[in-house]
Amino acid sequence: MLSSALSPIARNSSPKLRDWIGAWSSHGEIAISRGNRRGSLAIEGLQVYTFPATRDTSNGELGAEATPAGGILAFADDGSIPFDKAEEGSCQVRMQLIGALLLVEDNDGCGGIAISFAGFYRRHR
Repeated sequence: MLSSALSPIARNSSPKLRDWIGAWSSHGEIAISRGNRRGSLAIEGLQVYTFPATRDTSNGELGAEATPAGGILAFADDGSIPFDKAEEGSCQVRMQLIGALLLVEDNDGCGGIAISFAGFYRRHR
């Protein structure tokens, strides 16, 4: 397929809270629900990687409450620290909705070896 045949997908610059909510999956699992604070979301995530040669595992978890701003859901660690104020070694995550997908970026600090939540996630229906 030629790239000229592809249609651009715009990010959702002002999603409603309900647009974020759901169970999302890719190479990991992320669940987003309403948070305890007004306008916030609770984020829970789990990823497990099994090393083929040894069958040993490495895992990572997300557990935060954060408020989306400008179409971006960004947080560090449990959400009590702003994304841009995180200390070195913190788990930093940034999410945005693009079409029907959840795009997740992280700093590779959210788990053990070979763990990253980065990628495109689809919502379970």
